[in-house]
Amino acid sequence: MYKYDKDSSYWRTEFWEKHFNTSLCISMTKIVLIGGPSSGKSTLIKMLGEKGFPINPEAAKDLILARGGISPNNREDYIKFQLEVVEKQVRNENQFYRGETTFLDRGIYDNLVYCNKYLGFVPTEVEKLISEHHRYDRVFLLDRLPFVKENFRIENDEAEAKELHERVVSTYENFGYNLERIPVLPREERLNYLFGRVK
Repeated sequence: MYKYDKDSSYWRTEFWEKHFNTSLCISMTKIVLIGGPSSGKSTLIKMLGEKGFPINPEAAKDLILARGGISPNNREDYIKFQLEVVEKQVRNENQFYRGETTFLDRGIYDNLVYCNKYLGFVPTEVEKLISEHHRYDRVFLLDRLPFVKENFRIENDEAEAKELHERVVSTYENFGYNLERIPVLPREERLNYLFGRVK
């Protein structure tokens, strides 16, 4: 098990060298949209799907809705839930054809953020699956929008959403990703902004 520390060189060197093998990479372009709660990821993913692009919706949201909710206060159940999220994320990412450009609502490293935030550690089973994961090709960071509390969310308020956003940013940066920022814009303009950066 390991804890998240944005200043730790372990995340940038030892963990990387220990776990990542470029031979595991699959030959397709995976573009991830990240950001804290209420940053517009799911809206943009839905719009991309409507345009005919292969998409990978947020795994955690589907599982929370199927369960009828989730609470981090039940630690045993939350650990099981996070493992289910990672397993579903891996399955979803592996379902696309080689050579496709696929857009993902969150990436697998988001699980590190939520485990560390609500558990204080990353369970061994979750760590193992993440350590076997290949790299994403590009990561786009959506600037935050005002927080909206919805039934599937475990976050409670604006302050919590802001903290999670900052943790997501730090986690992906510590794994060596260059985050390409997408500013707050009307929906269609945001989509066109993304297209302009991807082309």
